[in-house]
Amino acid sequence: MPPLYPVAPAETQRAGDPQKGYAALVNNGYVSCGVPYDLYKQFFGGAPESERLPGRTGKNVDITYWQTAFTTQSGVEVVSANCLTCHAGWINGKVIVGLGDSARDYTQDQGAFSQACGFVTDQKEKAAKA
Repeated sequence: MPPLYPVAPAETQRAGDPQKGYAALVNNGYVSCGVPYDLYKQFFGGAPESERLPGRTGKNVDITYWQTAFTTQSGVEVVSANCLTCHAGWINGKVIVGLGDSARDYTQDQGAFSQACGFVTDQKEKAAKA
């Protein structure tokens, strides 16, 4: 009996190191700006254990899976959203990297979060949030 849905043909995988790829995905900053790390910690603190991922390093160990802490080119430590905002989801109470998140609502007004930026006084940090 043929499958009920189309099946993608097999592709030859590119060479690479899956562990290095995963580490880059969950630890590297891919957005050029963010909320200054010190401000972030004042308002959000550490993520619950259920929202943390294995293999994260540095300040990312304590941050929710869909955010990344990194240092901008100007030397400011920030936190921003990462690829897993959309490309991770939950099954049976566990975060699955690569699963789309169909439950996240992007229609909500996020303006209230921007008010926190009023607490930033350092000029380098102000530039990093833009």
